[in-house]
Amino acid sequence: MNTPSLNTKSTHNNELEKFKLIIDRLSSMSYKDRQKTFCWVGKQNDQVIFDVFKLQKDYFYRYRAANEDADVVLISEIALLHAAREIIIKTTPKNRKIKASDFSFLKNVSKNRAKQFRKPRKATKRDRLLNLQKTVIYLLEIEGYSLRRTAAFLLHYHDFEISHTEILKFHKMIKAGY
Repeated sequence: MNTPSLNTKSTHNNELEKFKLIIDRLSSMSYKDRQKTFCWVGKQNDQVIFDVFKLQKDYFYRYRAANEDADVVLISEIALLHAAREIIIKTTPKNRKIKASDFSFLKNVSKNRAKQFRKPRKATKRDRLLNLQKTVIYLLEIEGYSLRRTAAFLLHYHDFEISHTEILKFHKMIKAGY
């Protein structure tokens, strides 16, 4: 009874080794380089990852046309590796010791580096007020709170600092039906 499970395990290992050889051949990267590339992608923000996946799509269709009989998962992984490699190369500055070279590449490098450091923006005060719309209307109309007292309530209970004039503008906007 142990023989079939060992046979299945050895078949699985043979398949895995076959996939590793195919990935090594098609990606032209070592195992360590592939791991470093995946770790680098994992540490980037959403905009850089989005750029990598956009490039992966292009590489995927290019490799799929060239290797129609290959496994789709392998082609996808190889396309992701090459797309990530291209983004890494674009974001790392070139050697600056060569003084006679063209510096137009720095424009692309700085754009890509800026994407790495951008943080997702917080929701605007108007968006937060829209989320708290029921609370604001309840406080102003039903409870009879003043605009300043409503602002103090939002600060105390919702950790949201806003001026009473913004609340007034928002309340007028809601009443007007916008």
